[in-house]
Amino acid sequence: MPWGATLRSALAKIFPNSGFKALRPARIEALYYPTWFAHSEIQAKTWFSSDSDSEDSQIENAIVQLNDLYLPGFGMDFGRVLVREPPSDAAYARPFGHDLTHQYDSDVICLPFNITPFDLLHKAHDLSYKQATLNNDVRFDPGSLKINLAAAYPVLLPVYVAQYHPPRPWSPVTIILPAYDKPGAHYTHITNPSGSTGDKPRLVIERYMGDDDYHGSFWAPEEADMSAHVVSPRPHRAASEALSSWLQNKLQERNAPLSMVSGQTVDMDDLRVREWTEQEVAPVRSWMRLGEKLSQMKTMMKMLSGVKMDQVTIVNLGTKPDHAPDEKTLAAGLEGFKKAEAEKLRKLEESRDELTPQWWRQWEESQTARQAGRH
Repeated sequence: MPWGATLRSALAKIFPNSGFKALRPARIEALYYPTWFAHSEIQAKTWFSSDSDSEDSQIENAIVQLNDLYLPGFGMDFGRVLVREPPSDAAYARPFGHDLTHQYDSDVICLPFNITPFDLLHKAHDLSYKQATLNNDVRFDPGSLKINLAAAYPVLLPVYVAQYHPPRPWSPVTIILPAYDKPGAHYTHITNPSGSTGDKPRLVIERYMGDDDYHGSFWAPEEADMSAHVVSPRPHRAASEALSSWLQNKLQERNAPLSMVSGQTVDMDDLRVREWTEQEVAPVRSWMRLGEKLSQMKTMMKMLSGVKMDQVTIVNLGTKPDHAPDEKTLAAGLEGFKKAEAEKLRKLEESRDELTPQWWRQWEESQTARQAGRH
């Protein structure tokens, strides 16, 4: 697409009566692209680097929370750019109905779900130790992965896909335009980029694309927001950032959605598949928040359990020497504090247990029954 054609198209939009002709797509399709929101709490044996020479002392059982992950649900490569900017609020979503497949006198293609977050969690068990190395400081044992809770919410994202055919020898150009917001971000994809061979002229857009084969509009995010939080054995900012970066890199690899395709039909009757509504999402978020608070209290209790009176330094803050508490009194006070905190921990565990969604309990029971049937 030479500069001249691009300029004339821009002038046609700015000055509609000027006689310039705007570039028109050779083909445009309206479709619903399947996506998933997901929440999960998982745990695994994790190695954290330290100054210790003993690797055994560096292995801890880590708990990670994945909040509001937005994932592709169909194995098309442009899915990895569509999930960079998720819909902001479940309150604006509406249940899907047949009437949504025909709008503005046009049929809307509804792509099927062939990716499921649960299958991705299952595949994580098969990662090699090299693949499970987040960086030089953190790695996890894939075989030890255990899911404490997982919920996935299917969302159909309205999208326009437009294809332009510039005059030869320029390459075809595809524009990916999410249609759920105004103005929305859009992404430009060149089917057969000219590369560095010099065998054909470069499109204008190619001069700005760099190594990415999808070029986003200037307000489009450059990567997906894959937020992972290591909440136990303690909040670990560096490990959280490493895991988030690892997830982002996996999702942004070329053809990543194709590699995520499930080997079996996606089961929408799975109890862990929930409707994307505030009524479904809010209890899961509350359960996750309580889990983070619970991990923090357990960390504090672990620290308190190691405190002994011979390690305590008594600081006199103006109390008369003859009124200062003796060691026995301080020991009793410390023990009383530990018991009070232990009671808080117990109540917090009860509260979280009560918040556990009923559908998750039913799913766990079904898995237990399935395992028993195999033996």
